[in-house]
Amino acid sequence: MRLLTRRAMSAWPDPSALIRALGAEVVKQRAATGDGEAQFSQGCRLVSASDGNGSLKGASGRSPKADVGLALVTALQSFPVAHQTEARRCGHLMTKCSICGCRPCAQEGVELLEKAAGQGHAYAMDALADMHYNREEHEQAVKWATKGAEAGLPKAMYNLGISLDKGEGVPAPDYPAAADWYRRAADAGVGEAAVNLCHMYSVGRGWA
Repeated sequence: MRLLTRRAMSAWPDPSALIRALGAEVVKQRAATGDGEAQFSQGCRLVSASDGNGSLKGASGRSPKADVGLALVTALQSFPVAHQTEARRCGHLMTKCSICGCRPCAQEGVELLEKAAGQGHAYAMDALADMHYNREEHEQAVKWATKGAEAGLPKAMYNLGISLDKGEGVPAPDYPAAADWYRRAADAGVGEAAVNLCHMYSVGRGWA
């Protein structure tokens, strides 16, 4: 039996740790000056703030401010009808973005992640791969997963193996390449990759 569920972002170091340590404004300033770690943290913060199509999200599946927005709508239901309408509007905006309620924040986050990835930040590459995969932009997901895998990130190796195994983002399934990335991920300690590799060999796939 193959395990074709991608590994989630829990495999990353906590992107918000730097923000908690230094403060959001300091991290924002460092990101603007080209600090790769700050770009990764700020980029994840902005992208995860967007609750729209394919964004990075926390464990609950929503950004923290999404819950605030929904709570706002609930709390103000006792207000006059006109106020209820405005409350719903505000709550809806807050579920979209915890920074300003609009999609541009997510785009700024993507740009920061791409800058960090351009400096060789493997987790930024992986973040971009996950984001594009969640948006069903599979060719871009494979592109960034490949970069992360080549940078030595085991999670990216495993996820790239799944994409190649399933034929997502590539013209057709590439079983030998998938097996190769599964093997590398398994060697790096990803147990699911070893399971998939064994399955491929058991059904005669994965041989060059």
